[in-house]
Amino acid sequence: MKCHIEILGVHSKLTSPSLMLAFERQKYIFNCGQNLPRSLAHSNFRNNIKDVFVTGINLDAVSSLRGLISHLVLDSKQTFKRRIHGPVGIKAIADIFRNTKFDVIEYGNQELGKEVEDSYIDDNIKVKALSFNSGKYYTFYSSESKRLEFAEDSCASYIVQCKKQARKFLVEKAEELGIPRGKLYAKLVKGNSITLDNGKVIYPDDVLGPPTKSQVFGVIYMPSTKYLLSEVSKTISSYFNQENDFDYIFHMSPTPVLLHSDYHKFLDTLPPHISNVVFNENISHSLKNTLISPIYSYSDDLLIKLQKVFPKYFKCSTNMYPAIDSDHADFLKFQFKNLLIPKSGLRIHLNPPGVKGNIEMSESINPLNIQKMHDKAEKIALPDENRINNIPYSSVVNTKIKGSDPSILILGTSSAKPDQFRSVSSIWVGDFGSSFLFDCGEGTYGQLCRHFGDNIDKALVKIKTIFISHLHEDHHSGIAKLVHERSKLTSEPLNIVAHGKFQYDLETFKTIFAPFNYNFYSSLHTPRIPGIKLIKFVPTIHNTKSHGIIIIHESGWKIVYSGDTRPCEDLVNEGKDATLLIHEATFIDKDLLKAQKYFHSTVGEAIKVGKKMNAWRILLTHFSRTNPYCEVNKDYDLKGSIIGFDLMKFKLSKSYEVAENTSKILKIYEETRNSFFAKEDEISEEEE
Repeated sequence: MKCHIEILGVHSKLTSPSLMLAFERQKYIFNCGQNLPRSLAHSNFRNNIKDVFVTGINLDAVSSLRGLISHLVLDSKQTFKRRIHGPVGIKAIADIFRNTKFDVIEYGNQELGKEVEDSYIDDNIKVKALSFNSGKYYTFYSSESKRLEFAEDSCASYIVQCKKQARKFLVEKAEELGIPRGKLYAKLVKGNSITLDNGKVIYPDDVLGPPTKSQVFGVIYMPSTKYLLSEVSKTISSYFNQENDFDYIFHMSPTPVLLHSDYHKFLDTLPPHISNVVFNENISHSLKNTLISPIYSYSDDLLIKLQKVFPKYFKCSTNMYPAIDSDHADFLKFQFKNLLIPKSGLRIHLNPPGVKGNIEMSESINPLNIQKMHDKAEKIALPDENRINNIPYSSVVNTKIKGSDPSILILGTSSAKPDQFRSVSSIWVGDFGSSFLFDCGEGTYGQLCRHFGDNIDKALVKIKTIFISHLHEDHHSGIAKLVHERSKLTSEPLNIVAHGKFQYDLETFKTIFAPFNYNFYSSLHTPRIPGIKLIKFVPTIHNTKSHGIIIIHESGWKIVYSGDTRPCEDLVNEGKDATLLIHEATFIDKDLLKAQKYFHSTVGEAIKVGKKMNAWRILLTHFSRTNPYCEVNKDYDLKGSIIGFDLMKFKLSKSYEVAENTSKILKIYEETRNSFFAKEDEISEEEE
């Protein structure tokens, strides 16, 4: 049985420590930190995930759990039961994340220092969970009045024992012993003895190769030095015997724990052959610039080309690792023997014996040669610009007023779930004296980091408001991470405007993921934003309660954001003479029936809405995987419209220039995408 471990995320601004145990048909995830769905989009393993194991009730461990649940629910082909495992509080998290399809196994409910040896067994693995918490419990109630429990410093470590490889059947030996092929072979393989016609008894050991061992590894997470590492050590030591090959421990505890003398004593109890895979920001930083952002290798390939040809519109930072303490880094490298520094995409083979111990990078992640990408970009035959009859910006906006020319930064353009090139919905509007977001899908914080780089802290503090159009996960599941990171920088609350039901989620996040500073507003009572004279929510046509959002600045610019909707007359009327209409274009025109079924719009319908609205400029976004190239039928003309791409940024006054170059940008995207996908992957018809 083939199996390997793959690193899905490390400590960086884009990801958190996460790994996957992969068998041929089923996969197991350990931790769901930021951007895990994006990592899985690269590996194409998402649909085979069976169980998720969480080490702690914190955003490094669970921030992508909501998105992952949503994505796996969309996959209707799998029949096996899926489970979420974790320490005290994981049931509360699963409830907040609207889990209805997964069994939840919560380990613990014991006070500090009392080991809980809970086990989980299936056809592939046996897992022992060691769960601890501080003994301080919090009780709160869900929106359905369900009692939920959370414990301070709740954590779990896992010892994973893989099923033994079947002993090799020695056919030549069986033939020598005169055993006829067929059912008798099967009996011996199952461990049963047989008797031949001549009365000779054959035992399994006579025809089977040497006994195999179980492959074992540990995932250790302790949030505090007050936990009893001696108990963990005692449990781990019980696996060092003739039945097991225990070769790897994955250390996920924070720096103060790893530096503590007790942890050093724990390491001294380990056999010298153990490889220590240490997830730590001080060590991960040594990988800086080895790859711009490992989980974005496809997207980075495209961005490098676009940045070369259109440097005004595209930029991507290379610094995705946090600041380090060099003394800590040196000490950790000295303390951990057989140190293995994790990298996203690193693959460690456990079975079969012929490849056991081999370490390689996943074929889905390849280092990028920037100069080579530049050369490729220059060789792409680009179409001519689409010159448009542009109405001067100064005729629609009073450019003498401060804040009259905001910037638009597109953070996510995919519908339902991210793919290799596109993240899910979010758009930043700023540079008018303030900034705000339309929606905040999974990975929004990481996308902001990719654009702003070392200036991310300043950019976060300047964001004053997030408008959530509706409560589908691809439009809001990035909000916990973003608010938490911003709250580390300032005590000023972030204004969140959304459906009233979302306030319960935010209050729970505030309890569990502190610091978490926010003010909540419903669509009926919106906050004040300097320079903005009108904020209006317009009910739209979707399969859940959804709103379009209209923002008008005192200088006259008017931005209309459709959210997810069928073409909506109320939005057309309220958005009349918009400076910029940002409209979803989920499906191509020939998929009109799908658009109607899932309450979305086609490309042509979005353009028609813009024309009826008399919008100065149209920006199309929210593309399904069946609509990668924004195709439109002959009845509609893309000329003058902008096809949105992740991390595209432009001044509103210059949006006509982007529209004129849209066909060129699309050509570079087509060439890049086709180079990665010679054959289209099977596409799911299910869309959020």
